[in-house]
Amino acid sequence: MSKQPEPACNTPEADAYEARFDALVMEECDCLEELAAIPALTPQGQRLKAEIILALLPEHLRYSEMDGETQLILSLARDLGCVVS
Repeated sequence: MSKQPEPACNTPEADAYEARFDALVMEECDCLEELAAIPALTPQGQRLKAEIILALLPEHLRYSEMDGETQLILSLARDLGCVVS
């Protein structure tokens, strides 16, 4: 949806677009919370979770300088994303 052009501001179409976008964001958040609650017990499950983390992060977070904790988390996600089952 974010790849589609947005309708003109202050129109009923813009209001509907924004409401739909907000609903999709909430749905994604709910799905991610459900996924986070499921333990990844297999290499494939760990790899898939890592791939999701890396895909959802904005590009500037993936490649910019950041604190050590964030670097470690991303390093682990990259390591797990490369695991071959």
